[in-house]
Amino acid sequence: MAPLKSGKGRNFGKLVKIFGSTLLGETVQADPVTSATGGVEIIDGTTKYHVFHPNTGQPNTFTVSSTVADTGTLMKILVIAGGGSGSGPYVGGGGGAGGVWYASSLAITNGTYPISVGDGSVPSDAGYQPGQRGGTSTFATPGYTVTSTGGGGGNKAFYSHDPAGIRDGGSGGGGGVQFAQPGGAGSSIANGPYPGWTFYGNDGGGAK
Repeated sequence: MAPLKSGKGRNFGKLVKIFGSTLLGETVQADPVTSATGGVEIIDGTTKYHVFHPNTGQPNTFTVSSTVADTGTLMKILVIAGGGSGSGPYVGGGGGAGGVWYASSLAITNGTYPISVGDGSVPSDAGYQPGQRGGTSTFATPGYTVTSTGGGGGNKAFYSHDPAGIRDGGSGGGGGVQFAQPGGAGSSIANGPYPGWTFYGNDGGGAK
């Protein structure tokens, strides 16, 4: 009986060891997670936001060190340009909003993505001066750079037109009073299209 007891004991011990340390270790794994840094980080439940702004003082790079799949993690991305300034300080047109490029489900893989954030332009204190276009914002991917144009500047009052292009922008600047000035054109201004992205921008309002 002794050899039988000893043999079965050794075999059972080996089976438990293999199942516990080898098979379970290989089949039970944690789900992969996305790890990224950059900008001002805000966590809301299971969602993490990375916000970049001209005045945050943060490095303008978005760095991804791990994703949920080899093909990347699907992310929502907004690239918003700076707003244009209005004509000042009298009855000129208002500045247009910065253009917006939006990706609702873009696969982002591991790597570093340079970002630039355009600031809003400052209106002139001098009378009858046109507003200026806002700053351009960009998001660089390995294949292309998404470029969002700043909002158009407002047209100055009592003049039929301003220098070409000032009123045009992501969203156009408004026309100044008199001469029925039209608002500027809102468009991507030759930027794009980019695969998986949608542009948002409108024409500026006209004057009467």
